[in-house]
Amino acid sequence: MGRVFLYTYNVGKYPADLNIMNKFKLAKHASNRTDSDIFAVSIQEVPHAEASGFTTQGKTWLHFFTELMYGRKLSLIYKQYMHSNLFMVFSDIDFAGFIQKIENRNVWYTMGGAFGYKGTMGTRFLLRNGIDLVFVTGHLTHGQEYLSYRLKQYKQGKTCTFDDSRDACSKRVVFWFGDLNFRSVRKLTGDCFTMKEGKDLHGENPDCDQLTLAMKNGTAFGDFEEPPVRFPPSYKFKVGTKDYDLHRVPSWCDRILVKTQNIPYKNLCYDIDEIFLSDHIPVYANYDLEGLLKQDPVVPPVCRFVEIPPWTCSVYFMCQFSFTNKYFERRGSNLDWIGFYKLPVKSFKAPENWMYMWSCYETNEAARAAMDDNTQLPPGSPKNYVAECNSLQAGEYVAAYFSVKYNTVIGISNVFNVVTSL
Repeated sequence: MGRVFLYTYNVGKYPADLNIMNKFKLAKHASNRTDSDIFAVSIQEVPHAEASGFTTQGKTWLHFFTELMYGRKLSLIYKQYMHSNLFMVFSDIDFAGFIQKIENRNVWYTMGGAFGYKGTMGTRFLLRNGIDLVFVTGHLTHGQEYLSYRLKQYKQGKTCTFDDSRDACSKRVVFWFGDLNFRSVRKLTGDCFTMKEGKDLHGENPDCDQLTLAMKNGTAFGDFEEPPVRFPPSYKFKVGTKDYDLHRVPSWCDRILVKTQNIPYKNLCYDIDEIFLSDHIPVYANYDLEGLLKQDPVVPPVCRFVEIPPWTCSVYFMCQFSFTNKYFERRGSNLDWIGFYKLPVKSFKAPENWMYMWSCYETNEAARAAMDDNTQLPPGSPKNYVAECNSLQAGEYVAAYFSVKYNTVIGISNVFNVVTSL
């Protein structure tokens, strides 16, 4: 089995507040490692300063969620900005080593596709057991009267599901979540003043909702499924309160949908998180997917590290590695890099130290050993490479090889200790 936790939040351009980090339901679920294996987070409307890169790193929503998960020994595996949209995936280092490659696609809607303030992002994780895990997330056009625009944007965004991929797997899971912005019928929710009043409205009147109707009649998301909606509308709130702002019809704008192929699944929860920083409140779901992380059969890692022994801080660090299937000759790049990470790993894009592949060198130890034994290396024997770096500080570490072509780490070493002295 494998469990995936999904969390979507339109933050309404409000900055992150580190003081309320532990109030998020995401923190609770991440603290209980039996709850989920993979955490996917979609944020819409991050502040313009963050989207443009003009704010300090410590004040961004990326920093907020990275610190939240790092405090629970979970690593940032992948992240992508598309203007004011942010998508992140967190897990442990075992999952990072279980990925063959990561691909992404974007569709922009704002100003005829010139900007991505409204848009859809698709991220495909091809796992080493041959399963496609796809996350589609983003932000569709707002406004009750613009249903036709949302339906058009859905059709444009379908390319982000990777359904047309030439190497699409026979076993697939696709989650589509975010601020989809489908609205409810005014006569049903127009008089809702509090969350309590709106809690059971969708379950009792499923046809009140534009998205539910579109799924039913096949105009959008016809091949997706959604658990019963038993939570109050997630929009629009008076900021900082539990009361709705009735200048807009209270609606279930923030949704999480799923479709699978040859993978049975069970929804474990689908609910709102009572965080009132914005005029939206977060929505989350947890799914149990049969065989998602099954280890047999499995494709071997592309990069293999020779076991790294205990090391000392005073000694220049070095490690050896090789590739399967002539990866470096066929798909490698001199801009691939080897990172050295202190545990727990905060982000696989932020090692303690690193070096490009162009600065590594080939070792002749295997050839020298063969000469000493008067033997020859078998044709096609993998080449061994050496990576060196300045001495590391004391602690537990792993080394990992990041592939530019595959957009992920394709090999992780054993855990090794660096001590002040042996």
